[in-house]
Amino acid sequence: LAECEKCAAIEAREAEKDGKLGLAFTLYRQLSLLSQTDASCIEAAAAVERLTQRAEVQLAEAEKAMAQKPYPDVTKLLDQIATAYAGSVFGEQAQQHRRTLLNAKADELEARARTAEKAMNYAKALQLYELYLTYFPDADRYQAVKASLEALQVLMRRQNGEVGNRE
Repeated sequence: LAECEKCAAIEAREAEKDGKLGLAFTLYRQLSLLSQTDASCIEAAAAVERLTQRAEVQLAEAEKAMAQKPYPDVTKLLDQIATAYAGSVFGEQAQQHRRTLLNAKADELEARARTAEKAMNYAKALQLYELYLTYFPDADRYQAVKASLEALQVLMRRQNGEVGNRE
């Protein structure tokens, strides 16, 4: 078991050194659970705590940035955290924050499109719906917005006399 622990500790340190913090966290965590008295397991537990604190600080900074910084800057930061902590709970949290941010921005654009549509500014609404579909293909409401765009296109064709009684 001691030889296996040494290999796991070496692999975890190499992963951490290479910036693969999610893998390092997972390996350290597994090693820390093997024994509460073995020196390498105690060191692994300390590494788990250190990486946890580091990830929590980075996620807190990203949450703060979500309210203060431009969307591209925040998504870049969240992508960096998600990549560094891939395969761990911290990577998943960063991905969830990114998804929340993406949906919030997409919802803002959809609301602008709906406002334009209600004001019968169909050209503007069409443009905004198309922007949504271009920039937010992973948004939760993508299909609903696509349907709204298609319905608006039909309405505009009807208004322009381009659609007969076929529809």
